[in-house]
This record gives sequence, C-alpha cells and structure tokens, in this order.
Amino acid sequence: MKKISFMFMTLGLTACVNLEGDWEGECENPATGEVRSFDIDIDEHKGGEVEGFAYMDVLAPTGDLTRVGCDVEGTVDGSDVDLDFECENGETFTMKAEKQGKNLVTYCDSQNEVELVLEPD
Repeated sequence: MKKISFMFMTLGLTACVNLEGDWEGECENPATGEVRSFDIDIDEHKGGEVEGFAYMDVLAPTGDLTRVGCDVEGTVDGSDVDLDFECENGETFTMKAEKQGKNLVTYCDSQNEVELVLEPD
C-alpha cells in the first residue's frame, strides 16, 4: 500500500508542472557580446505540449537593439522542458530547459556555459 501511495504522489508532483503564463530572463553570450532578453508568454499547456509567443530583444555590442517576435511550441516531460522558437527574422532554435523550483534554467550559448534563468512574471 505504501508503494502505491508513493507512486501516485510522485506522479502527481510531476504532473503539476504548469508553464502557462509569462516568463522573463536575459543573458549575455561572451563569444559574441550579444545580450538577449526573452519575454515568453505560454498561452496553452495541455498534456505534455505548450504553445505561446515570445519577444526576443537582441542588444548588439554596438548598442543596436532589435526586437523579434517568435512563435513558441514545446514539450514538457517531468521537469524537462524543450521550447522550439520560430522567429519572424527566420531564426529558429530550441531551448532545452529544466524546471528548478519556480524557474526554468537553460543556456544562452551553444557551448552550454552561460546560464539563462527564466523567471515567472
């Protein structure tokens, strides 16, 4: 009986991860000097899939600021979150994040060295 209770409690905890809402974060890529800020709005989280829209602000080392809109789709499996971005400027990329407490933690660079923390707004 204890094993069954523990199993349902564990399943309940992993199923409770809901990403609907606004997520914000920024990071600097030391290789390029770019600072990227993200404002991600997850509109829908059903089952293991999410959908939403994001604004990505890119601040170049020259001081030029560009704002790009991106469609966001993704999957959630326990605390693992994959968000696929398809942006208006033709850029596509995937954020592989992990839900840690109330935040999503991922990386800002392709070398997985610069951490990006997305916090709920």
